[in-house]
Amino acid sequence: MLRAFLSKPYPYLGGLKKDLLRNAGIGAFVALFLIVFKPFQIEFWQTDHKTLKLIGFGFVSFLIPSLAGFVMDCAPAKLKDSWTIGREMLLMLIVLLAIATGNFAYGIMLNIMPPVIGAWLFAISSTFLIGVFPVGLHVIRKHNQLLRINLEQSLILNSELRQQHRAATETIAAPTSRENSSDHIVLKAENEKDEVQISATDLLFIESADNYATLVSLVNGKKKKELIRSSLKRIEGQLKHPDIIRCHRAYIINLSKIKNVEGNAAGYKLYFNDCEDIVPVSRSYVQSLGEKLKQRG
Repeated sequence: MLRAFLSKPYPYLGGLKKDLLRNAGIGAFVALFLIVFKPFQIEFWQTDHKTLKLIGFGFVSFLIPSLAGFVMDCAPAKLKDSWTIGREMLLMLIVLLAIATGNFAYGIMLNIMPPVIGAWLFAISSTFLIGVFPVGLHVIRKHNQLLRINLEQSLILNSELRQQHRAATETIAAPTSRENSSDHIVLKAENEKDEVQISATDLLFIESADNYATLVSLVNGKKKKELIRSSLKRIEGQLKHPDIIRCHRAYIINLSKIKNVEGNAAGYKLYFNDCEDIVPVSRSYVQSLGEKLKQRG
């Protein structure tokens, strides 16, 4: 049960500005906590500029998670896309350990901590005592909040899809001019010589695969894959069909082929008609996806 909970998807909410603001709040909390409550026998600490030195512990608590956030922002996108509650909590615990070590080193500089293992363990236990419960509660609260928001949004998107499916079923007229005008798609490779031709009515999605892109289509009920040497950004620039849009750093999808949208704390997943593949939706593309679905209606 615990393993299942820790394996639940969790969005990696990076971003330098957000990290700096959040970490500034953490640092201010630590400094204020030490100044006001004076735990760990701080009231017996006799030194000049005591308040300023206590603020230094808050600065360490700001600096170290900011550096950790910078390192994580440079991590592979694939790792961030597969982020979970367990990984988020593990990262937070590692950051707490680093903060404790930083505060230990700072304490040695101020001559209030001896450079021995016992003092380091004391710094770790003190830091975890202050931070571990707020960290755990923050992760759980954020997960539940995002899960609620994404579930509500997925219900709205699915409602749009159902309306469009009903309208498509009830319409017996000939294909619209939108379908006829740009049904035939020609995509050129990086070398400007090779090309792939595909029908927009058959295309399900396009997936980035290193230096290639995989075009996945459904032709006469059978799934078909074609490779083209090109970046997804380059392909996106060649596409003019209103229903074929970007939904993720690694995916372009055909809106007309979406069967269902599923929401979880990490974002959204798209399911297609007569296809077992599942495509994720990045949070930055959710709004544009919803607007495009409404336009189709």
